[in-house]
Amino acid sequence: MAGGSPSVPTAAPTPEPAKEPVKQADTQVQQASDSLRRQAALAGASRGGTLLTGGQGLTAAADLARKTLLGA
Repeated sequence: MAGGSPSVPTAAPTPEPAKEPVKQADTQVQQASDSLRRQAALAGASRGGTLLTGGQGLTAAADLARKTLLGA
């Protein structure tokens, strides 16, 4: 028999408390938000001219003629 005393595990080190996040001034946050919103509006406005169809879609008949290979 091994008549020794049981070994006691050591306690894990306690983690450091979380640091508070750095707070920015409300005006800086508001200005950054306004700037991003303005850029998004400009980007969306420039894409308005790419729509080639209306709400009804294409009204012309589709070209369904089969293509043929030359020499076949």
